[in-house]
Amino acid sequence: MRILLTISDRDLLKALETLLEADGHELATAFDGVQALAKVDDAEFELAVVDNGLARVELETLAADIAGRGIPVVVLTDKIVTRELLEQALPVCAYLPYPFEPDALRAVLSETADKTARKATFTAGDVLADEGGSRLRYGNGVDAAEICVTAAELEFLKAVAGGGELPDGFTKHIYIGALNTKFGRLGAHSRIAYIPGKGYGLVTDNG
Repeated sequence: MRILLTISDRDLLKALETLLEADGHELATAFDGVQALAKVDDAEFELAVVDNGLARVELETLAADIAGRGIPVVVLTDKIVTRELLEQALPVCAYLPYPFEPDALRAVLSETADKTARKATFTAGDVLADEGGSRLRYGNGVDAAEICVTAAELEFLKAVAGGGELPDGFTKHIYIGALNTKFGRLGAHSRIAYIPGKGYGLVTDNG
């Protein structure tokens, strides 16, 4: 897989470049946002891994530019993945918090590549979830509204929609809160709610 790797810490950049090249990936590297944008202008990539603390270009701008070219974005972050972070709705497929083991990075890259290659969709209430594009869509034609979601949010939503097993505790409420916020921004009538005797599911308010 051809990967753009952009990290401000040059020692870490070199270490991850060595790791991923040993795994058989083809790497291009950058250490700030301006360099990253120049790289995507000059070559095609299948995936981009960027650090959340890059200089010269805001993460929101960088992610939007790269994702707008059809390149999935994975963000390495020094922040805990919270509801507030997910509600920013950046065009990011996955967040991987520091510190992480090499196998955790490998797993995120593999899962992201697999999901974006599937081009699969599923229905969640009155919203269409696009796994390949990492987004939710409500409505049709020129009036359709879209919002970005991470792969983890999509997996959670798929479990809710299909009656699958949900994570316990705080993580569950992070995803429920973030997804319900995004449903609301879309203007959708569906939301995730606790259904007595059934557990969490999708409900639709037609009013």
